[in-house]
Amino acid sequence: MTRIRSIFTIIISLCMLSGCLVAPITASIKLDEGAIANEAKKQREIALKDQFKQFKKLQSASWPLLAANTDLCGDDTRPSLGFYAASVYSFKDKDAQLAARGALNIDSNTRFLIIYPGSPVENSGIEVGDIIHSINGKIIPSTPKGNSIFRETLKSNKDIDVWNIEVVKKDGGGESFSINPTQICDYGVVLSGDDNVNAYADGKNIYLTQGMIRFAETDQELNLIISHEIAHNLMGHIGAKKTNYALGTILDVIAAVYGIDTQNAIGKATGSAYSQQFEAEADYVGLYVMAKAGYQVNGVADFWRRMAALHPGSIATNHGASHPATPERFLSIEKSAVEINNKLIANKPLVFDLKPRKKAPEKAAPKVFGAH
Repeated sequence: MTRIRSIFTIIISLCMLSGCLVAPITASIKLDEGAIANEAKKQREIALKDQFKQFKKLQSASWPLLAANTDLCGDDTRPSLGFYAASVYSFKDKDAQLAARGALNIDSNTRFLIIYPGSPVENSGIEVGDIIHSINGKIIPSTPKGNSIFRETLKSNKDIDVWNIEVVKKDGGGESFSINPTQICDYGVVLSGDDNVNAYADGKNIYLTQGMIRFAETDQELNLIISHEIAHNLMGHIGAKKTNYALGTILDVIAAVYGIDTQNAIGKATGSAYSQQFEAEADYVGLYVMAKAGYQVNGVADFWRRMAALHPGSIATNHGASHPATPERFLSIEKSAVEINNKLIANKPLVFDLKPRKKAPEKAAPKVFGAH
């Protein structure tokens, strides 16, 4: 591939030298290299500031949802203090570090940059901008090694019941805090750089694109999207799809033994089985995830009307599609919101309804010989 690329480069260069390619006819504007470098620096700062704003919005919305639904996560939980901290050394290359200094106002010190709503750190009195001096006696230096020491300290102390954090306040004074972590669902929350309007889960993490963060007009809509993806993980949908796919591929193999090349058609078909039902279930359970975190669910269904305007093709019912049509999703979420509100009014626990189990057929009474 490299050789082919080199050949094309040579051919294009020869064409340009010989004048066989058509060129622009206006005089080119002369630019100063220093001015170009300055503008590049400004644009990196703008891009990083925008990305961090979306990252902060996503993480701050996700943490309360993960904290409020640990009863649904089973053993899949972890302790959390509820913050994000970083230094300039959290960014890899020099250009990114320079952009971080300008865009995020950070330096070589590891500082609290995000404190999540309702978290133990927020309740402790620590503020955004405070510098982490030490964690449980481990000093976090303001050197290039400080970032790795900070990360290692977080890992080594993850099971500690009480964290003693010494900080340097923004006014220069020192203060010590003893903080008890709280349990949250152990799902990573990832901001994808993709501009497409999309969100998905993989069983362990949830992902939202920058396009989706921009599309979500309100915090309520963002909570809906995150809760839907959390619900996919809670209900084991990704594992179920993998199981269905594996069962189908077994049939593909059996067919191949008998000389039938299915081209993995059975695996693909079983892998997508119940896809619409899984999505509908994630809509339903996701609304409970929202409500359990104390968020309002009234009116959130309007999100699917806006999605229909963005993707008109999603309005028509298509049984072969992987997701329900937007009218179905709108109406289902509205009905689910009524169900949740009725439970709140009646002071009933926010537990989503399950399908009634089929009763096992009654066994016939054992025959007793000699009985009439």
